[in-house]
Amino acid sequence: MIDPAQRFSSRVDNYIRYRPSYPAAIVDTLERECRLTPEWVIADVGAGPGNLTRLFLDNGARVVGVEPNREMREAGERLLRGYPTYTAIAATAEATTLADTSVDLVTAGQAFHWFDQTRARQEFARILRAPRWVALVWNERRAFPCRLRAASTGVRDRLRPGRASRRGGRRGAGTLFRAQRIRARNLREQADVRL
Repeated sequence: MIDPAQRFSSRVDNYIRYRPSYPAAIVDTLERECRLTPEWVIADVGAGPGNLTRLFLDNGARVVGVEPNREMREAGERLLRGYPTYTAIAATAEATTLADTSVDLVTAGQAFHWFDQTRARQEFARILRAPRWVALVWNERRAFPCRLRAASTGVRDRLRPGRASRRGGRRGAGTLFRAQRIRARNLREQADVRL
C-alpha cells in the first residue's frame, strides 16, 4: 500500500496541469461567515502546489503551506515564490509543527480525506486561536448529458485503460467539476456553503 503522503510524488506535473482551481468567492464566503481578514494567519494543510493557498495570498494573508510530500511542497514553493507572505513546511495534518494558538484559520482543499481525522482535529484545536475556524474545501462533480457522458467515458477509457473503480462502476464516469463547496467549522458549529 502506498503511503498517502507519497501518493502524488510522481504526479506533480499532472496535478498542477489538471487539478481545478478554486473560485475567489471562497474568500468572500469566509469573510462573510468567519470574518476572515487579510491580517489572518492561515495554515493550508495538505497545501500541495498551492491551488487553494494562492487565493488567500492574493487577499493579503500570511499562509503557511503544510505539506508532507516533498515534490508537491517544492512545486508550491516554486509556484508561489513571488508571495513574501508564504512559507512552506514539511509536516502533516496530525503534526503540523506550528506553535500553539499561532493561526487564525486552518484550510484543506481536496485533502481532508487523507487525514487521521481524530488526530488532525486535536492538532487543529492546538494551533488555532479562538474561535478556531477550519474550512474544508473541495470540488464537486456534475453529471452531464448521456450522449456526452458516453463520449467522455470512451475517451477516458482509451487514455486510462483498466481504471475501473472498486465499486463496480467507472470512477468519475460522466462527470465534470462544478460549483465548489466549502465547509467552514469552528470546532463547535458547522456551516455548509455552496458557491
